[in-house]
Amino acid sequence: MKQDTFEQARRVRTLRIVKLADAEEEDCEEEVVSLSRALKVDISTQDIERAFRVGKFKIGEARPIVVEFSRLKTVKAIMGARSFLKSEDLKDTKFAPVFINEDLTPLRASLRQEGSQWVHQGFLYGVWATGGEVYARQKADSKPVKLISKAHMESLKLEEPIPPDLRDQKRMKKTTPMNEDQDSDQGEDDEENGDDK
Repeated sequence: MKQDTFEQARRVRTLRIVKLADAEEEDCEEEVVSLSRALKVDISTQDIERAFRVGKFKIGEARPIVVEFSRLKTVKAIMGARSFLKSEDLKDTKFAPVFINEDLTPLRASLRQEGSQWVHQGFLYGVWATGGEVYARQKADSKPVKLISKAHMESLKLEEPIPPDLRDQKRMKKTTPMNEDQDSDQGEDDEENGDDK
């Protein structure tokens, strides 16, 4: 667990961008800058340490982009603006299908992925990540719990699923113990998070 904590700390300035249109020859840093400016976050390539696509190029597919920024302030600004991806202004642009997520370690990514599946099945009320940590809410009136292992998450799994009409997963907001709001509708890249690590 200590190694995982250390590894996550190394990723604190790193984000994963999923479903941004891909090209065999492109400048990933410029793509990140364009996306950020579409979110009203004014950055330049000087704010980026490195940016690259994960995996081999395939026509019709969009490889995730891993981007490391030079300052944590930039990461927070982009994460704070990512709800703008669902705005009418970006509805008909290449940015509309994009998701932006924290770059989680394989352990934390797997917790979020499996937890999200349980949410869709109704066995948990919510699972999300913020600040490099993965949280779960067992029921609508439950307090958020920081997940530390798969066994820990399994201990929260409900015996009977929540009825579909009570889940309302895409509309709800969840408040972490740090009083930060995290939009639950930002988890579509769970399958891809951490596969290359």
